Amino acid sequence: MKEDKIHWVYSSESIEELEDRYDQWASTYDSHLALTTGYAIPEETMKAVCRLLDLKATILDAGAGTGLMGEVLQAAGYSDLHAIDLSDQMLGVASSKNIYVSLSKMKLGDRLEFEDNVFDAVVITGVFTTGHAEPQSLDELVRIVKTSGHIIFSINLDAYHNLGFEQKMEDISAAGVWEQAYRSEEFKGLPNYQADVFHQVWGFRIL
Repeated sequence: MKEDKIHWVYSSESIEELEDRYDQWASTYDSHLALTTGYAIPEETMKAVCRLLDLKATILDAGAGTGLMGEVLQAAGYSDLHAIDLSDQMLGVASSKNIYVSLSKMKLGDRLEFEDNVFDAVVITGVFTTGHAEPQSLDELVRIVKTSGHIIFSINLDAYHNLGFEQKMEDISAAGVWEQAYRSEEFKGLPNYQADVFHQVWGFRIL
């Protein structure tokens, strides 16, 4: 039986442990996901990206990992791609794919090392889930996106309902900071691994 790396990562008890476990997993991450999960999140996210973003958009892939989302973006014709992740080793794998204009080590939830209003869009996949980025990390993503730009993200529906994301998203809307531009149907993000866990993709336009 394949080692359950996903549970191992999700069970991290601190951000430092999460970073260390992703560092350890980086070299086999892509093959493990492909063989064991039926990873569907990037393709579902692209439906929102293609609807909302011009091919010339400057896009930050936040929590880029090994660049799986970047590969799909590049294949669709997007080229001004930038990446951040908390794991040096994951970024090293992503760098080897020659997808990104820039790659930087940053943690969602911290102050990000970007000026205000610099990206046309931020795309986040597989990050808003158990044991990973917290709802308040959305504030920094809003800060770095231009007016009329977009934030597009996948979210585990358990995290959405139970980890504070639903309330945070509503609070940002109520404050007049963004408006909903896209919402997917619910889908199984890891169908071969978590057949009963559903995800959704959201897109918001910054006001």
